Amino acid sequence: MNSIVFFDTEIEPKSRKIGDIGAITAGGNSFHNPNLSEFIEFLRGNEFLCGHNIFNHDLIYLGKSISQAGISSTNCIDTLFVSPLFFQTKPHHALVKDDKLQSDETNNPLNDSINARDLFSGLKCGTVKHLLIL
Repeated sequence: MNSIVFFDTEIEPKSRKIGDIGAITAGGNSFHNPNLSEFIEFLRGNEFLCGHNIFNHDLIYLGKSISQAGISSTNCIDTLFVSPLFFQTKPHHALVKDDKLQSDETNNPLNDSINARDLFSGLKCGTVKHLLIL
């Protein structure tokens, strides 16, 4: 079976400094650490990488590292772009962050990775449901 990692980063755009990285595999192994070398090792052996808004943010900063981990750029899935196709009645496609109750709280990339995994799981179920209707 193909393996997938869901991830999110906190990166300072001006300095390009990584503040935090969070990731979770489909099997439930998690990573929460700002160390890029350790993140690359965590990714090794997986085939797919998924996250919310990764094409316009995360992969801009981590693209070469993803390649070093052995994951092809063609195997990256951005739920931001897939979500509107399956949930057309939703007014927005931001990642729901139930764990962040106040807007000034720091983002938690591990929690965001889990939310991306849950969104992707919903998309997969939506796909199956959609195919059954056809």
